Amino acid sequence: MDSFVCVKDFEKKAADNLPKRAYDYYRAGANGCVSLHDNEYKFRNIHLKPSVFTDRTKAVKFDTTILGHSVKTPICIASTAFHRMATSEGELATARAA
Repeated sequence: MDSFVCVKDFEKKAADNLPKRAYDYYRAGANGCVSLHDNEYKFRNIHLKPSVFTDRTKAVKFDTTILGHSVKTPICIASTAFHRMATSEGELATARAA
């Protein structure tokens, strides 16, 4: 995974390693894929602004609290289903990864 640089790299790896039925389920979206397509569109349109040679004391901080716990970066794993289609440990593997 050290060579992965974008979401498509993860999708390719998943397609190569998961049973077709599992990959198709994970890749699909509900209700005509409206949210899936909207999220992909919005993610593609995020333009990162490099911050080299800037004053780091004025950098934007992302610290927040989630369910009463302090976190430095608010990245979470959303609840999903059927993790056992990918691994026999199911949701336990996801919880360990989190």
